[in-house]
Amino acid sequence: MRTALCLVLVSIFNMFALQSQNIPLGTWRNHSAYLASQQLALRGEHVFSLSRNGLFRYDTELNSLETFSKIDGLSEGLFANIAYSTETQHLIIAYQNANLDLIKAGEILELPLIRDAQISGSKRIHHIYTKDGRAYLSSDFGVAVVDLEREEIQETYRNLAPDGNPLAIYAASISSDSLFLASEQGVLCASLQDNLLDFAVWRYFSASDGLNAQPIRHLLSRNGEVFAAIEGQGLYRYAHQNQWQPVAGVNTDNLQSLSLSEGHIFICQSGQLQQIAHDNSLTLWTDALIVNPQDAKLKFSTLGCGFAKWTVAKKS
Repeated sequence: MRTALCLVLVSIFNMFALQSQNIPLGTWRNHSAYLASQQLALRGEHVFSLSRNGLFRYDTELNSLETFSKIDGLSEGLFANIAYSTETQHLIIAYQNANLDLIKAGEILELPLIRDAQISGSKRIHHIYTKDGRAYLSSDFGVAVVDLEREEIQETYRNLAPDGNPLAIYAASISSDSLFLASEQGVLCASLQDNLLDFAVWRYFSASDGLNAQPIRHLLSRNGEVFAAIEGQGLYRYAHQNQWQPVAGVNTDNLQSLSLSEGHIFICQSGQLQQIAHDNSLTLWTDALIVNPQDAKLKFSTLGCGFAKWTVAKKS
């Protein structure tokens, strides 16, 4: 097994070296054709890729690939989500059984509290959002907040439905002084100054606000605005105190994910990738390599198999 792994890695490195030569601007290249990459996290020159095959780290400077598994000290082998906090320099790994690992400076800390908690129903973690030294884990039971500085679970927000019943949360983001959540019953928000454990403080958006109360799985914030993407219905923008407004020119058919990287919004769809830049200009990426992208960061995207890096010509 060890010999086979080394041979695979050597062949990948050789492929990287060959593909790194004479790459035209505005083109894509495949980094590992056999890896079904599903999610990416960036840390400096490192790209972490989460796939059904495991966790991989690609070094953009050395052009090298490294795998991680339980043999290397990880707590589990079945992954759900990853995220990286630039503020605390933690890589956060959520597993399919809701166990957590925090990795910093080569040290791995397991946080099994959610996995071991007596919570009825699913504990599946759908999304990890980091802000101000905390990680917000959106899950089928609500939201768990991890204090990354103290490396511990700080609190959990459960039973957030309007009637106080359990509510599945799919994504979280902070804008201004409020926490926004995408849920099974639409988008809700509450001030960070309120007692977020109390379901009564949460505001639900409805059709009168320009956004229907329906399952919404994709949400993020940028520059004081919140964006929510709905499968087949479009991308909506919310500026505080204003109505939700559709973003012109953006379609969300076959929507896979909505992500933010260095101020750029990426909309992953089957067969294409849309990018909304800082100036709100829209770029549509279509390429033979873009089969079924699941996630995107600036200059990187997952593919139907593997992940790709592209180069973009700079404007003079």
